[in-house]
Amino acid sequence: MKRFLTITLPLCTPNYLAGAVIVFLWPFTDWLTPLIFGQIDFLPSISYINIAYHFTDMYRKYMGIVSVVVSSVVCVAMFLVSKRWVESRKYTSLSKGTTLEGRIIEAGGFKRFLSYVYMVLIALLVLLIPTVLGLSAFSRRWVLTPVPTYWTFENFRVILFETPGMLKNSFLFSGVALLWGVAFGLPAAYLITRTRVRGKEALDFVITLMLAFPGIAVGVSYLLAFWKGIPLATHWIIMPLSLFVRRLPYFLRMAHASYLQLDVSLEEASEISGAGKLRTFLNISFPLLLKGVFVGVVMFFIMAFQEISTAIFLYRGGWETLPIGIFLNWHRGMEFGIAAAMAFIMIVIIFILLLIVSRIGGGIIGAAWGSSGGRY
Repeated sequence: MKRFLTITLPLCTPNYLAGAVIVFLWPFTDWLTPLIFGQIDFLPSISYINIAYHFTDMYRKYMGIVSVVVSSVVCVAMFLVSKRWVESRKYTSLSKGTTLEGRIIEAGGFKRFLSYVYMVLIALLVLLIPTVLGLSAFSRRWVLTPVPTYWTFENFRVILFETPGMLKNSFLFSGVALLWGVAFGLPAAYLITRTRVRGKEALDFVITLMLAFPGIAVGVSYLLAFWKGIPLATHWIIMPLSLFVRRLPYFLRMAHASYLQLDVSLEEASEISGAGKLRTFLNISFPLLLKGVFVGVVMFFIMAFQEISTAIFLYRGGWETLPIGIFLNWHRGMEFGIAAAMAFIMIVIIFILLLIVSRIGGGIIGAAWGSSGGRY
């Protein structure tokens, strides 16, 4: 215990703190989960209700906007304080190298038993979600029984044949946002890692700061900014635009990590041999960056595909995505079977993409977010 408190914990503080801030920010800005359980006495939930249902009531609307601003200030303050606290200290491990598996501890009988109980408990809590969704997705009635009493494929037929627009919109909006993310993220990562342009640290900071802004703040900001004057909010392009801004930090961190892992001497050798910068990038840099870029592309798409907190304020009839469809089916018609089927389809798609990332990603993800134990 003393070794953990005096050596291990201080060295792991940056990663622990980063995880703690994310664990705090996501529930703090979640407006949907409290509403599902009928709880509205939460700042994000109050913001959503006042803006979405009382947009013409100026008093209620601006009360909701003030709630969004307060949430944003708290989140940004938490992000800045944690960043400043980590940067004010020096964290360095002095060793000749690291192993992929780290230090292995052989637990005794009782400790091993407790470890298995802990792992099984966590696994049950995690697997409970897809299990319940899967059972609900293939049923029409499930009330006060261990398993559904009536099984059907009707929910999937409705989604795939009667309302396929939601699935199409999810892929379309996420795909367009992804194209913008790659077009902007790769040059931004290059500027940050390969140039001495003034303001590159500010660019990195501003983009990363978007992680701290609540999705509800981005949605409300775009709704107010582009409703009049520049009426982008009346065109479907506002949906992928908001997804692009909201999820750009994920791709940037992956591209940034890929550039850091690329040895500069390879690019220098190519340029010394007479190749220009464009040819060097296409023949040397890009093939070596491809793995990390692909992981960033998949992660960006996953995060954009499941986004609702921003899109719920901007969508209009015909622009609904799968996450919005889940909310509408639960909220308006109490169609739990259809909502569960939509969620089940999303889980399957995201699970497949995560498997691809885990197989290809290697240490890219660890490098992107500052892990020191990955293979990179």
